[in-house]
Amino acid sequence: MEIEYMQQMVKNPKLYGFVNEGMNLEEIKHLESVYNYENRFPKAFREYLYLGGNFSNIPFDDWGKGFEAMQKRMLKDLADENQSTERPFFAFDNTADCYLFIYLDEEVEDPNVYVFIPFAETFDMEFIKPNGYTFSEFVNETIHRIKNDIPM
Repeated sequence: MEIEYMQQMVKNPKLYGFVNEGMNLEEIKHLESVYNYENRFPKAFREYLYLGGNFSNIPFDDWGKGFEAMQKRMLKDLADENQSTERPFFAFDNTADCYLFIYLDEEVEDPNVYVFIPFAETFDMEFIKPNGYTFSEFVNETIHRIKNDIPM
């Protein structure tokens, strides 16, 4: 796979002493068939999975149970908050009591990152909102912060 967006992952395969472990194309296609109606994921996200989908050295947390379990937890948490999304999405991080995810139907190669905050109503906040980064910008910023010991 030609890497266009995830150059920082290519340049930094080892961080915190951990080495990325990517998915093969068949594993990526399996996820696409389950979560995106057999349509390809956006290129930036495919590259991420190819380089670090089985284990990523950047602190995207899949709770050790894999991405599929995270999708189920996010759907459950959406339902618990009487929220839903008819749009296909893929959650890639679940830390600090929120989920980071991308919508898979934006028809761009580098999709925007969104945050879903369960219990947002308690704090008079929106449940789902953009976090201000595209996926590749978010990955690059995360790597920059790790390398420069800047808190997330």
